[in-house]
Amino acid sequence: MGKSASSDALMNLLLRANRHRLANDYRAALGLYEQAVTSFPTPDILAEIASCHFRLAFDSDGAEPEDLEKAVEYMERAVALAPQVGHWHAKLAEYLYLGLLECERSAQEYRTAIALGAKDESTFRGAAMLYGLPEDVVTLEEAIEWLEAAAGIAPEDPNIWGRLGQICHQAGRESEALAYWSKALLCPHPLEQGYLSVIERATGISSST
Repeated sequence: MGKSASSDALMNLLLRANRHRLANDYRAALGLYEQAVTSFPTPDILAEIASCHFRLAFDSDGAEPEDLEKAVEYMERAVALAPQVGHWHAKLAEYLYLGLLECERSAQEYRTAIALGAKDESTFRGAAMLYGLPEDVVTLEEAIEWLEAAAGIAPEDPNIWGRLGQICHQAGRESEALAYWSKALLCPHPLEQGYLSVIERATGISSST
């Protein structure tokens, strides 16, 4: 069976949009995805429109006031069409928090994403990032569980272990904090300065002597 004209038209738009993304021209790519979605309103295209808006929102040269709101709007539409795709719930959670500071909704979307099987490092770390906010939307036990899951995926990332130690220290769980910090300091890559300073203040031990 031969290809249809519509499938050729869609492929042309997607190829051109990808080329614009390679050149970091997300506004041009966005225009092509918006053309595509009028005839092919698939969750994949809606999610990519959301992604373009989100990237553009943090572009000092090309940002428009509505980009963050549009990122959330289009990701919500993608999730509505494919509610069982955990990864898109995680992206919606990211946009809600980083874009609109909607912490409670973000936490709920992360929980949904994880329950649906979105168990990648970035999802776990993003969910745990909500711990410690004034809104109190994530519990300590949740944050520890998610960060330990992230560490299981990326055990050589010292900053995950450093964050685990930090939140345990803040909760008064010093023995656990020291165990996590020891793991952080024994990773192949060095722990970043911010966490080193946290450990030095907590233990009274300086790394400069």
